[in-house]
Amino acid sequence: MLVPKDEWDPVKVEEGLSKLMIKNQHAEYHVLIHTGVYEIDGSEKDVSVMFDRALLSISTISDEFNVHIAYYDSKIREQLMWDQKNILTAC
Repeated sequence: MLVPKDEWDPVKVEEGLSKLMIKNQHAEYHVLIHTGVYEIDGSEKDVSVMFDRALLSISTISDEFNVHIAYYDSKIREQLMWDQKNILTAC
C-alpha cells in the first residue's frame, strides 16, 4: 500500500496490528502480521524495487513477535550484499 508520509501513523498501525484477532465460535486466534516500510526518497525507482526493499526490511524482525513494522534503510541492503559476497566466495 502507498501512504503519504504526513498520514503515516506508526503508533496507530502498530496498535492495530498487535490487537489483530480472528474469532470463531470455539476459539480466538492472534494473527501476526509483519509490515515492511520503504520511504520513497523522490528518486525514480521501479515499483518492484520499492516493494522488494520493503519486503527485505521484514527480514530484520521475522523472529520478533512484539514488533510488527520494519523500516528499510541502506544498512539492510549492504548487509545482504556482504552476505551474498561471502557465500559466493565460500563456494
